[in-house]
Amino acid sequence: MALGMGRRRSAAAFLGFAAWVVAGAAAAIVVLYGLNAFVAPSGAPWERLWVLRAHSWAGPAGVRAMALVTELGYARPIAAIGLAVVVYWIWRGTAWKALVLAVDTLVLEALNTYTKNAFHRLRPNLFPHEAVAGYSFPSGHAFAAVAFFGCAAYLMAKGAPRRTRRLIWWAWGVLALLLGLSRLVLGVHYPTDVIGGYLAGAALLGGVVAGVRRWRAAED
Repeated sequence: MALGMGRRRSAAAFLGFAAWVVAGAAAAIVVLYGLNAFVAPSGAPWERLWVLRAHSWAGPAGVRAMALVTELGYARPIAAIGLAVVVYWIWRGTAWKALVLAVDTLVLEALNTYTKNAFHRLRPNLFPHEAVAGYSFPSGHAFAAVAFFGCAAYLMAKGAPRRTRRLIWWAWGVLALLLGLSRLVLGVHYPTDVIGGYLAGAALLGGVVAGVRRWRAAED
C-alpha cells in the first residue's frame, strides 16, 4: 500500500509540474499576441535602422563571427546538445532532469512553430543575406536562447557549487545575448522579433522552473 501511495504521490507531483509548464506556455502565447498588436508587418523605421546599423557596425569579420554563433540556435544543434545532456543526466542518475529538458524542448518547438505560423510576419529584406526559411516573429533563436539554454543552465546549476553556478549563469547570459544579436547582424530578424522571443522564452522558462520547484519539493 505504501508503494502505491508513493506512486500516486509521484504522479500527482509530476502533473503539478506539467500544469506549470502549460501555464508558462499559455503566458508565452499571451505575451506574443500582445506584442504582435504593436508590431509593424514590415518593421518600424527604428527597427530597420537598428538592423542596418548592427550589420554595418559588425563589419565583415563580425558578420562571419555572428554566422557561427547563430548556428547554435538551429534545431539540429539544439537537438544534439539536448541529447548529449539528457544522456549524461541519465548516466548520472538524475533522469528527472532529462525529462524536464525534454518536455521544455518539445513545448518550445511547438510554440515556436505555432506562433510563427499564426503571425505570418515576413523576414527583413534590407540587404543581401543567406535565405532563411520560415516567418520572422518571434525569433526562434531568441526563444531557444532563453527557454532551452536557460532551462539547461538552471538544471546544471541546481546543486552545483556556488562558483560553478555563477559561471553557468554568466555563460548562459552571454550566449543568450549573442544569439539574439546575431539575428540582427545577419539581417534575418527585426528587433521586435528578438524581444518577442526573449519574452516568450522567459514566460515558458518561468513556468518550467516553478513546476520543477513544486515537483521536487513534493518528491523530497
